[in-house]
Amino acid sequence: MNTELTTVVWDVTAPRHLALARRADLMMAVTGLTVPRHVADPTEPTGTDILLQPWDSLSELAAAEHHFLTRSRRTGSMEDLDRSRRLAEIRMHPDLRVIDLIEQEQEDMDVLASRGFTKRMGFSLGLGSGERAVLAVAANRDWVAGLDDGAARAAAQEWGVPVMTTQDLLRAAADRLLVTRAEAEAINRTMIGDGFFGQQQLYP
Repeated sequence: MNTELTTVVWDVTAPRHLALARRADLMMAVTGLTVPRHVADPTEPTGTDILLQPWDSLSELAAAEHHFLTRSRRTGSMEDLDRSRRLAEIRMHPDLRVIDLIEQEQEDMDVLASRGFTKRMGFSLGLGSGERAVLAVAANRDWVAGLDDGAARAAAQEWGVPVMTTQDLLRAAADRLLVTRAEAEAINRTMIGDGFFGQQQLYP
């Protein structure tokens, strides 16, 4: 997959987990960070101001930031406070490119959210708003969809949309000598330890 010539539009998984693993720099170097506003919105508040917003009204990255900050205030966890700050940093990164959906993309999001599509695909649950936005944008702009969830990747295949996963990105970073294979494997293990669902090993 030639990501140098094709834009990758990401859902929340890769930026969230790479930020928590302190390696968001790899995403910036390999594909850049292009997301729908459903995934990250730098106009939303940061720090304690974010707690004034209901978490379910926020973009997905900001909602994760809200979650960790809330838990930190409840438990006194400095680790959760640091996680919240790392997520805020990537959401406010100067190279973040935010995509607002055009009318056709919004209509495609509605199709992807429909009960008919969910039933036809055999999904037990519908796709998340970020996943639907990524698929709609990628389909309409001939971009690559940055997705990890199995159902979202199945929907991308149904729509003929090429996919790049977070683990594909780590392998691409190693191919470009930004990290060694051993370092890429270590990052993968860190992400899995923090809740990322993926293959235990990047390489056979």
